[in-house]
Amino acid sequence: MDRDGKETNSVYDCSIWGKLRRLNVQPAGVISKTRYAWIDYAKAIAISLVVFGHVNSGIAKTPGISMGAALSLLNDVVYSVHIPLFFVLGGYVASLLRNQGPSSFARALLWGVAVPYVIWSVLWISFKAGMHDHTANPVAVAALLHIPWKPIAHMWFLYHLLFIRSGWFVLGRNGTNLQMAGAAGASALLSAVAAGFGPEWFALSFFLQNFALFGFGMLALPSVMARLAEWGALRTAAIAAVLYGIAFLAGKAAFGGALPFLLGVTGAIAIIGVTRILPEPRGLSLRLLAFTGEASMAIYVMHLFVTTPMRHLLAQLGLLTEPNVLVIATAAGIVIPAAAYWVALQMSAATGQPIARYAGLGTASLSNYLPAGAFGVGTQSLAADPRS
Repeated sequence: MDRDGKETNSVYDCSIWGKLRRLNVQPAGVISKTRYAWIDYAKAIAISLVVFGHVNSGIAKTPGISMGAALSLLNDVVYSVHIPLFFVLGGYVASLLRNQGPSSFARALLWGVAVPYVIWSVLWISFKAGMHDHTANPVAVAALLHIPWKPIAHMWFLYHLLFIRSGWFVLGRNGTNLQMAGAAGASALLSAVAAGFGPEWFALSFFLQNFALFGFGMLALPSVMARLAEWGALRTAAIAAVLYGIAFLAGKAAFGGALPFLLGVTGAIAIIGVTRILPEPRGLSLRLLAFTGEASMAIYVMHLFVTTPMRHLLAQLGLLTEPNVLVIATAAGIVIPAAAYWVALQMSAATGQPIARYAGLGTASLSNYLPAGAFGVGTQSLAADPRS
C-alpha cells in the first residue's frame, strides 16, 4: 500500500518512501504528508541551474555568439551552487536512512546511480561519436572502455555520487557523529589544501569537496532545518545569501581553496530557505515545479542530448543569438527530458514493470505530483519522493 492507502508494486519500489516504509522509519520533527515537497522544489531549482549553466557555458563554444562579461559572471554564480545543492540534499536524505540495511542500500545504489551512469555514458559517447563532425568536443567510441575509471562529460556527477554515497553509508553505520563530523571537516580541509597545489590536483580536491558537502547535508542540515523553523525560513535564506555574497566578492584572495565549499554551503542554505516558504504543491504550477525536481535524474542524464542539437537548430533557423539560446535551449533541456520521464512512469504503471528504472531514470515507479491523468484536478499523492 502507498502512504495514501492505495496499492503499489513494492517489489521494485526503491524510492525513499519505499525504503522508509520497509524500515518503519518516521523522520523526526515531521508532521505533514507534504513534508518533503521542499526537497523536490530545491531539486527543481538545482537541475534548472544545471541545464542553464551548461547552455550558458556552451555559448562560448558556439561560432557566431559569445559569452560576455555578464554571462561569464552569471556562469560563476550558477556553477558555485547547482551541484553543491544536489550533494547537500543527498546528504540530508541519507540522514533519514541511517538505519537502512546493506542490501536495500546496494539495490538503491545500483538502480539509482550505477545503472544510469552506465546506460547514459554509453548513449552519450555514442551520440558524440555520431556527431563527430558537428561538435566542438568530439568523442571516440573507444571512450566506452574508459568509463569504469574515467567518467565522460557530465556523467562525473553520478561517478562521484556512487563513491560518496557508499563512503557515507559505511561511515553512517560504523562511525559516531563525532567521527563523521571529523571526516567531513577533514575532507573540506584537504580539499582546500589540494586546491592550492595546482591544476593537476583539481580532481582530488573536487571529489573531497563534494564528499564534504554530502557530509554537511547529512550531519549539519538537520540542525539548519531546525533553525529555519526557529528563525524563519526567509530570514535564514537572507542571511545565507548575504554570507554567500560576501564570500563570492571576497573570492580566493580571502578564502583560498575553501571558497568553493563555502559558496556551496551558503548557496544551498539560501535556496533551501526559499523553498521552505513555498506552499504545498496542490496547484498545477507548484506540482509542475515539484515534478521537475522529482524528474531531476532524468533531466540530468538527458538534457545535453536536447540542448546540444538545439543550438544547431537555432543556427539553421537564423535564430542563433545569446538570448534565444539561453531561453529556448534551457527550456527544451528541462521540458523534453521531464516529459520523457513522465511517459516512462506511465509505461511503468501501465505494464507493471519498472520501465523508468530499466531506462536508467531513477528508482521511482510512479510520480507523486503528476500521476496518470495528472492534468486534472486530483492527484494520487501530494507527498514528494526525494531521491538522491
